[in-house]
Amino acid sequence: MKNTFQTTLEINEFDRLKKVRSSGFTLIELVVVLAIIGLLTALNWPSISGYWGAGQITAAMDQVLAVDKAAKQYRPTNGDMSNVSMDELQDYGLIDENWGDGTAINPWAGDVTISVDSSDNTQYIITSGSIKDDRDGANFVRKMEDYAAPSTTPSYSGGTFSITFAGS
Repeated sequence: MKNTFQTTLEINEFDRLKKVRSSGFTLIELVVVLAIIGLLTALNWPSISGYWGAGQITAAMDQVLAVDKAAKQYRPTNGDMSNVSMDELQDYGLIDENWGDGTAINPWAGDVTISVDSSDNTQYIITSGSIKDDRDGANFVRKMEDYAAPSTTPSYSGGTFSITFAGS
């Protein structure tokens, strides 16, 4: 027969172990929480990725408009844009020197280029390449339509966006 002292010790030991076990989360609880977080992320992924695309489009718009502004400042007095290039704009200090020749500066890690329009040397075309999502390309076109030269529209095809600007 157990004495009262021994029984009290066993009860106290049981209470102590019980408290130790209840002082944290079990592995099952953690797995359930991570599964819920994963499920919520998966359900909301389309809207989350849409925000990322919108940010890339805004950054690309800023770059295209900065190149346009630089080209307008570069424009020779006769309006002939035949020699316009990213290197030329950089040589004149009209674009950030880190942009260099436009290689891999856009948000999609593609090139930004500027060249004279072969049908009208007073206009120039700015392109932005390596756009990975056709929806982003289509949205980029929609957002840039107000900036294009008269009688031209921006376009997107095969991962490349292009827009024509008037040199004057």
